[in-house]
Amino acid sequence: MKTLFLFQRKNKKNNMAYIFNQYINPKKPIKVSITRIYGISLSRILVLLKNLNINPNTRTCHVSLRQINLMAKFISKTFLVTSSLRKERKTNKDTQMKIRSYKGFRHKKRLPLRGQRTHTNAKTRRMSKTN
Repeated sequence: MKTLFLFQRKNKKNNMAYIFNQYINPKKPIKVSITRIYGISLSRILVLLKNLNINPNTRTCHVSLRQINLMAKFISKTFLVTSSLRKERKTNKDTQMKIRSYKGFRHKKRLPLRGQRTHTNAKTRRMSKTN
């Protein structure tokens, strides 16, 4: 896997942290700044921070480099994130279309999947079908 974490220090006041090629804002609490990573929700962050004994309300600039590296390793071992998650979701969608399931048919026709009505709603979902 590519570099999980890149840490750059421009000056002593400004620390820039990147996890999975996503900028982590140093001014925000750690529980908010990590939600920028695709596939990481607030509930997953709370599990992560509880396992690493980090206070969720701690500002990102006060988290040490060692703790950020531990977070990156924990995320990569535990969760599917970023491009691997996108790839898996696309594969699942393609598999449903290939086996000709009902959901696959709805994906192919670009209609809503989960029983929503289409007579008056779902115009944004159907709009790209005409173009």
